[in-house]
Amino acid sequence: MKKTILIVAMLVMALGLSAQEEKKISIPSGYRAFIEEENSMQLVSKEHSLIGVGTTHGFYMNEHCFVGLGFTMIGNESDFLMPIYAAVRYNFGYKSNVTPVLSLRAGSYLSESTGLYADLGFGVRFASKHHFAISVMLTGTFFEPTEHYSRGLGDYVNVNHCGAGIRIGMEL
Repeated sequence: MKKTILIVAMLVMALGLSAQEEKKISIPSGYRAFIEEENSMQLVSKEHSLIGVGTTHGFYMNEHCFVGLGFTMIGNESDFLMPIYAAVRYNFGYKSNVTPVLSLRAGSYLSESTGLYADLGFGVRFASKHHFAISVMLTGTFFEPTEHYSRGLGDYVNVNHCGAGIRIGMEL
């Protein structure tokens, strides 16, 4: 009986010590890929909101700064746009599971017409012990206004997609 109590006490103490170990966070480094889903509510036009999915690939230059290239396929019932961009991302810390993050994208979009594309995002990165993180960001998106001929409507259509939205992504 005493042996059993002693063994149980030792196991409880061992579990208590292992629970008090400092959690190690994976420090971002090297090549990383992001897969992101985004929704954007239009601010300057009366068109429907945009929804899309995209990917960005690049390298962490240090534990804070990521630089890469990517593209997104985004659209609604009447338009399909494909921004191709350079991306810079800055993590404001890496020693915690939860850190603020700032993201900037700049490039061009392809559609029936082309134009400039810019996107600024600010949010939170939830890191794991392994090379995996999830981020949630509030974004502001700008597509250069253009006109293109719409075959369905038989007329020229203004493309003016500027909005605010939410981006949810996985960092692999």
